[in-house]
Amino acid sequence: MCAIENRKPKCKSHPDYLADMYCETDKELICMKCHLVGKHVGHSVRDVQDVSGDIRQELKNRSTKATQLDGRLQTKLNELASDVKDLEASARESLAEVDRVSDLLMEQVLTRRLELETTIHRIKQEKLVKCNEMQQKVVEAKSALSSSTTKIEAVLKEYDYDVLESAANVARELEGASKKSNTALQQKRLIASVKFASSIEPLVSLISKFGCVDIPAPPTNLTTTFDHEHMRVEVAWDAVDFGGCAVRYELKVISASGVIVVHCNFESGILSA
Repeated sequence: MCAIENRKPKCKSHPDYLADMYCETDKELICMKCHLVGKHVGHSVRDVQDVSGDIRQELKNRSTKATQLDGRLQTKLNELASDVKDLEASARESLAEVDRVSDLLMEQVLTRRLELETTIHRIKQEKLVKCNEMQQKVVEAKSALSSSTTKIEAVLKEYDYDVLESAANVARELEGASKKSNTALQQKRLIASVKFASSIEPLVSLISKFGCVDIPAPPTNLTTTFDHEHMRVEVAWDAVDFGGCAVRYELKVISASGVIVVHCNFESGILSA
């Protein structure tokens, strides 16, 4: 009891009295004399223990909310980790699809294989970089939140008068950590996929009957015409590079009398979500 009494500060205005009261009006410690005859007469005054008790309760409430927020951050981190795994799996599937389709294409089309693979890797890498950036923000938010809650736990163990001095600082720090956490939680998740459009197979089987046709590299437009068994074959390659190596193909097979017997349109390329 004596040790606790010795920790009580003296009143700044009346050094012979202990500052065991708290003026809510002026936000400072005062003594009984200040309240009765001093400049704090008529002010809202409370016992220090009551004030520190309220502060402790407020800090406990904030700590509880911080713990809940930390749980949401962990969930967000788990989701981002799952997105990275899904992205890797999707990229592997897409590369396998590129291999499958490339084996069906004529020799000229095979020259585009490297472009398709490079594009998939680029899309995947861009999304991985973004995911890593988002993960870093979540990790930093968790670290800031953990630091704040640790400091709150330390303040909760302090003496009443120390609580009054420390509470504002830890509260501000926790508010900043909470804002950072909410910002991290508001990050929009990426679509963890790299899709490959493989609608070229029908064209491959069809034009294989008419021999080799030159395929231009994008961006260009080329129409090739040749005769085959009393029919004129026109193949139009509308090769436009959209950043995803997309190419449009148009095939016409015209009879000797000028009637179009086959008219097909196909597209092949990378669709980046």
